[in-house]
Amino acid sequence: MAPTVRLFSLSAAAFAVSAAMAGCGGGATSVPAGNDGLRPAARSGPASRLPGQASSALIYVANHSAFGSGSGTPSITVYPASANGDATPVATLSGPATRENQIQFVAVDQLGTLWVSNVAQGEASGYVTGFVAGHQSGNVAPQYLISGLNSPEGVALGPSDALAVGTIDSVNVYTNRHARQDLKHSIAGSNTQILNTYEVFSAHHKLYLAEQDAVYVFPFKADGNVAPAQLISGTATMLQDVLGVASDSTGAIDATNLNADDIVEFAKDANGDAVPTGVVTGNAFDQPWGIFIDGNDTVYVANEGNNSIAIFPAGTLATGIPSATISGADTGLDNPIGVFVR
Repeated sequence: MAPTVRLFSLSAAAFAVSAAMAGCGGGATSVPAGNDGLRPAARSGPASRLPGQASSALIYVANHSAFGSGSGTPSITVYPASANGDATPVATLSGPATRENQIQFVAVDQLGTLWVSNVAQGEASGYVTGFVAGHQSGNVAPQYLISGLNSPEGVALGPSDALAVGTIDSVNVYTNRHARQDLKHSIAGSNTQILNTYEVFSAHHKLYLAEQDAVYVFPFKADGNVAPAQLISGTATMLQDVLGVASDSTGAIDATNLNADDIVEFAKDANGDAVPTGVVTGNAFDQPWGIFIDGNDTVYVANEGNNSIAIFPAGTLATGIPSATISGADTGLDNPIGVFVR
């Protein structure tokens, strides 16, 4: 099925514009605010925020809610950059009108749109929804809908704010300007070796894909049935149940091991059955899923197992000891999977 994009206005007299997209029905991931030309300048702010964080930055979390003791009600919760402990979200998006259905990852573009991937169990196909980012709360309908996708999981933003969406067997890249999301190109086919994409991360004009026991790296402009530029996989890599991936300003690669409760680190040019440059363990990790690295190299890890977000200022991830942890009954965290900061 070809993916379809629909645009909805916020007014009561809503209008819709649909464009059938040629190419593969797939896409998903996350977008680092500090990479691919989007790096913000460091700004001063209150002492309560972590080093490298803009005072106006917000932390967006996708709560899947369907695992273990989850409530079964998916949501997007939003926190200030200074959040720590049992912090109450400044905004929560949830309810039938949002169309949240097995949500996975989130990303916020420069135009102020919050993109959310939905596997959409029980529906004909998955989709990505778009909302006004920031403090919007409640049971609100999305402004944008990219539909006809095959299990979209990862969403990421690349050069010129292009939106990358990872699906079970492809990555679709859309233009993302002036309220249009036109399909630009798609990475798909047997040569790509894509089997089941989870998180997608964009940095250094590259796309990083988490694939259970592997990490794939493609040029952001890759198109068609092309082989990955890097494919990190094999016994020596120590990768297992890899659901999240990110890259810092040096190009180093970090991947989450869900069931091993750790973060595996690789050199920027790692390929094949590469030995990690480090493995980070500690109580900060409990079934870590999504990982995000912002433009100042602050690392955010979403822990699905204990409903927490662990935050590590630049250069401190290797210690395994976060400077802040968002966790507690008032946070609204409920099987958090994706995390994004802008």
